[in-house]
This record gives sequence, structure tokens and C-alpha cells, in this order.
Amino acid sequence: MKNNTYIILSISIIIAALILGGFFYQAVNKENTIKVVGIAKRPFEADTLKWSVNLETEVNPEELQQGYLIMKDRLLNFKEEISKIGIETEQFNIQPIQVTKEFNYIYKDGNSERVFRGYRLNQYIFLITKNIDQVENLVLNPLELYNKNIFIENSNLQYYFSEIDNLKKEIIAEATVNARERAERMLEETDLKPDKVLSMNSGIFQITEPYSTNTSSMGIYNTSSRNKEISVTAHAAFSLK
Repeated sequence: MKNNTYIILSISIIIAALILGGFFYQAVNKENTIKVVGIAKRPFEADTLKWSVNLETEVNPEELQQGYLIMKDRLLNFKEEISKIGIETEQFNIQPIQVTKEFNYIYKDGNSERVFRGYRLNQYIFLITKNIDQVENLVLNPLELYNKNIFIENSNLQYYFSEIDNLKKEIIAEATVNARERAERMLEETDLKPDKVLSMNSGIFQITEPYSTNTSSMGIYNTSSRNKEISVTAHAAFSLK
């Protein structure tokens, strides 16, 4: 009976030693690592422009066919003027004409009557080009559009960078270097130095207008600004030596 007790006690001591040894190893292991967050930022300028345009006209109920002819002339004129200016397009996308009925509402004696007014014709167009300066000079000068008989209901400019994938690779590398530099700075007053990378995770890219403080857990890609700033973080863990 006593022998069984000694055996059980011995096994318990061994198990306890293993558990404590494991905790000790983990504690030492944690003390021999450092975790830092590196960051990198870089300004850049867009080299590709998407110009979105809505051509629109409204005609009387009996003038729908004339409305289509008006839209055809406006589209033709738009394309001709773009060509004259020398804007080279990588892509010119034209959507079908959309037609909606328009109504006037007449209120009389507490009642409302809907009266058919005519048709509104709308056509969406967008083009992709590298000629950013030429498009900006045209779009940002309404009088210039008017003089060229270009009648646009809505116009929108979106700026992109064709080498964004390469830029992302470069900025991640810079954030990784920054992470090691931060670890070295944190250990300056000790005898330790960062050694091997134990883990490395990239954060989400934030592409914003310059000097913006906006961030998002899903990432940001600002297309409204020609000049931009890209930033990313690198979460790193280093062993120590």
C-alpha cells in the first residue's frame, strides 16, 4: 500500500515538474522576444484618370425620337472635341441611353394631380486616359466646355496609379525595415539585439489624400485626389540575442 502511495507521489512530482518546466520555458521564451509595429509612408502622384460623364436632355411627350437624335449629336460632338484636344483614351465606354418619364404635380383644392411632362434621356460615359492635365484643363473650366458645345449634366474625376502593386511591395519592405529599426531603438539601453524574425504580418493599406488622418480597418483607397499618400504597418516579432 505504501509502495503504491510512493509511486503515485513520485508520478505527481514528475508531472508537476514538467508543468512548471513548461511554464518556465514559455516565460523565458517570451522574455527572449520583442514585438514591434513598423510603419512606412510615401507620397505619390496618380498617372491614370477615369473621367465619368452623364449626357442628358429632356423633351416634350411627342418629341422622344428627337430626343434620341439630340443625344446622338451630343455624344458625337463629345467624342470629336476629345479627339481634337488630343486626349488619348485607353478605354472609352458608352452605356445605352436610359429614358424616364417626367411628371408635373398640380395641387388644387387639397388634391394632387400628376401631369405627364415629357421624357428625360440620360447616357453614362467613362473614359480612361493618361492625359490628366488636358482633361483637368477642360473639366475644371466650365466656360471651355460651353464654348465647345459640350453639355454635361454630371462629371466626375477619379485618379489611379498604374504601378500600385509594385508600390505596395516596396512600402511593405520599408515597413519591415522600420520594424527592425524600432526594435533596435527600444533595446538601445540593454545588452540585447533583435535577431531572427519569428513572425511578420502586414497591416491594411491606407491610400489617402496628403496629410490625411483617416484610417479604416478595411483599408482606404482615395480616388478623388491626384496627389496621394500610401501607408502600411508591419507587425513583427523578433528573437533576441
